Amino acid sequence: MSNAILFNSYQQSMTIELSEYNPEWTTMFDTEKNIISTSFPIHEVIIEHIGSTSIPDLKAKPIIDIMLGLTELPVDISPIVNYFKTLGYEYIAEYDFIIPERPFFKKT
Repeated sequence: MSNAILFNSYQQSMTIELSEYNPEWTTMFDTEKNIISTSFPIHEVIIEHIGSTSIPDLKAKPIIDIMLGLTELPVDISPIVNYFKTLGYEYIAEYDFIIPERPFFKKT
């Protein structure tokens, strides 16, 4: 997969708090993955748990990072943006200037 959509929690401050590993992080990811994949507007999609919460026994920011892999990112991503809005995500357009091929969302 050559394109990706990155999900993360957009932090306003630089303070990072680490938590002890929580085995529920995997369950939380699986739940969110199922919700996302139910009606995602592109059928060929890979949904992966990335970041520190995906590594067993590692202290981590208690934020589930999710990346979607697509064969090709459409020129018009508005159906994707609108879909994620229905799931409670906010599209962070500012990141388009940094990594235009990776739309960025945060769960609100």
